[in-house]
Amino acid sequence: MARIVGMLGVVLASIACIACGGRDLPADPYPLTPIHGDLEHLRDEYGRYVFLNGINTSGGDKIPASIDANGVPSYVGKPFPLDQADLHFATMQSMGFNVIRLLILWEGLQPTGPDTIDTAYVAYLREIAKAAGRHGIRVLLEMHQDDFTRHIFARYNQHPTIGAPGSLENTLAALLPPYDDVVSGNGAPRWVVSAVLPERDLSSPGWGIPRLVSGLKTGDITGFVNAVRTLTGSTDTPSAEFVQYFQDHLPGPFPLNATTDFLPLSSWGLSAAISIDTARCWGSFFAGRTLFPNLTHDGKNIQDYLQDAFVDSWRALAVAVADLPNVAGYDVYNEPNANFLVLAAVAAAVKLGAIDGALGMLQGVLGKEQGQTIYDLLVAFGILPPDTTPETLHAWGLDQLDFGAALSVNVNYEETFMRPFWEKLGAAIQQADPDAVIWIEPALSASTIFAGSGSLTQGMWDQSMRAPTLPHPDQLVFAAHWYPDMYPFPSFLRTPRNFNPEEVRYRDYQASIEQVLAPATHSLGNLPAVFGEFGMFFDFNGIETARAQDYIVTTVLLNNYFEALERLNVSRLLWDYNPENSWEFGDLWNHEDLSIIDPDGNWRAVDGWDRPHPNALAGKPVSMHYWSDVHTFDPDKGEVPAYGEFQMTYRGRATLAPTEVFVPQIQYPDGFFVRISDGRCDWDPATQILYHHPEVDDPDALHTITLRRPQEGDAQVGWNYFIQGNQVVSR
Repeated sequence: MARIVGMLGVVLASIACIACGGRDLPADPYPLTPIHGDLEHLRDEYGRYVFLNGINTSGGDKIPASIDANGVPSYVGKPFPLDQADLHFATMQSMGFNVIRLLILWEGLQPTGPDTIDTAYVAYLREIAKAAGRHGIRVLLEMHQDDFTRHIFARYNQHPTIGAPGSLENTLAALLPPYDDVVSGNGAPRWVVSAVLPERDLSSPGWGIPRLVSGLKTGDITGFVNAVRTLTGSTDTPSAEFVQYFQDHLPGPFPLNATTDFLPLSSWGLSAAISIDTARCWGSFFAGRTLFPNLTHDGKNIQDYLQDAFVDSWRALAVAVADLPNVAGYDVYNEPNANFLVLAAVAAAVKLGAIDGALGMLQGVLGKEQGQTIYDLLVAFGILPPDTTPETLHAWGLDQLDFGAALSVNVNYEETFMRPFWEKLGAAIQQADPDAVIWIEPALSASTIFAGSGSLTQGMWDQSMRAPTLPHPDQLVFAAHWYPDMYPFPSFLRTPRNFNPEEVRYRDYQASIEQVLAPATHSLGNLPAVFGEFGMFFDFNGIETARAQDYIVTTVLLNNYFEALERLNVSRLLWDYNPENSWEFGDLWNHEDLSIIDPDGNWRAVDGWDRPHPNALAGKPVSMHYWSDVHTFDPDKGEVPAYGEFQMTYRGRATLAPTEVFVPQIQYPDGFFVRISDGRCDWDPATQILYHHPEVDDPDALHTITLRRPQEGDAQVGWNYFIQGNQVVSR
């Protein structure tokens, strides 16, 4: 690292021949330390305010690295082999990422049962965290899940040859063999699913064939076809010849316990939202004592049986990494579910003695029109049982459900069920690692997916949760996720959404982000709030078109995200960096394609996400912005658009440790001017970090750092430094 020295009488033409001079600073003057909360901020042990610019690593972790002859999975090697870790972390650091959110799978930690831990996986994760630390990168350990488990899935045909692409016939043909793809979840091991769904035969050769097709081989399927039309937004009508062909080529019928009600929807979150099977899984895990009071395993209620094992898995990992100073925290459970509408619908039907009793409940919750739509879908897709007799409820695994509890479980769910869960997990982890920062996430409620105006979900079901009580209460973070502009109409086929750049250029996400983050201040005691997941598909308009357009739509949308987050001074962790990304299968799970590196190892949409940012600030952050090459300007006559401008202001000087700003040289190939309000700067070209040492020690003093590119017609005045590569000029 070179100390910047004063150089008088220098003109820009001489910059290229002037080398850095002055004393050398230590190679790592401020190594990473544990962090803690200070009201809405995170701070390190030097007293600096920490800003996290992170990346989720990786979407490929949702799939096991290997499965042995006995069906036992291993996740050792996910997200990448240990001998490649330093290369990947050096690459991430070069693009400015100072933290990764490392995906961990419960199935990886306890693949065979609650009494065993895969110690090889724990050891591997520790070494991955250590490797990240060697490159100045923090690690947020995150227990990932989507739709609860990969052992509940739906098979479908991703390449139907019948009907024109996009037609209703083509969509329906996706339900016909040969099945060459699946929509699935990830997270919980198989033994968990067996405990929750004891009547099901997970080894059935037909497991995963959508149950809805079992009853369609004969009879009138008009209701089913209309439901698919409603779901997909289709306006065409299949021919009578196609309907006959469709029915003739369906599999089944087959026993009720031989498969699942999970649907192969392109919007996989909706697959879970309308599945009784996944609702039973989440209900057993988070609220089993209430929803399934008589469902036991090994002498415990199902909730205690599952949560105790989950705690043991986290405890084993926390013990293994407790001594690593770069562990940023423990994201205890990804996107927990609080939507039990389908269980409430069953309960309402049972209470009224007929399945159509569910209709009134759904209309009361969702509004008349949307309630009718959801009811029609649940009936047409065979989600709801055909009747409410004890024999039927037993066969469907619903005889253990407390119907009264199912009608009320959604009310005040987070306070009643999630807060005790966070406290149980948080206490166990902080006992193993006293420096542990516990990251909690909002539960996905019915309103997240279904809410309409005038429905009860607009308030009654979303009562505020208080902050969990932990042994170390200042070590708690609220981490929200949000994914707008992602999915088109749901379908049984994964098709890309179509956008043009001008359609999305002016979208401002700030108001929605503020709403998503609001619980941190509204009811959780002004916790630090971090945007833990966000991202965009890279296959808008189809992957070939997206590549030909250099991913311009994704670039613009990501830039809109980042500009909003910068206006809010909110730390962020982008989804995702996946070295296993594939041109055909995307991130290898449900055809999602969000990786910022492509299958050839090239960066994608760099102008959307690669930007200057602080790593740590000597004072309290006040404001920040960066104008990328896709920022929209409306300049006055003669004004040069300030592409590449970064400006950051912070208040006071809380520590003698410097402010660190990452400056990606890829955005400043011709160098950059630095203007500071006071103090001095150091530059480390190896890590691309600019160190600012503020001089004014007034607690109300505002310290400002501005970076600008040299641009034709833009007369730079008042600059303190010009930096290009390892060449530095000051005046």
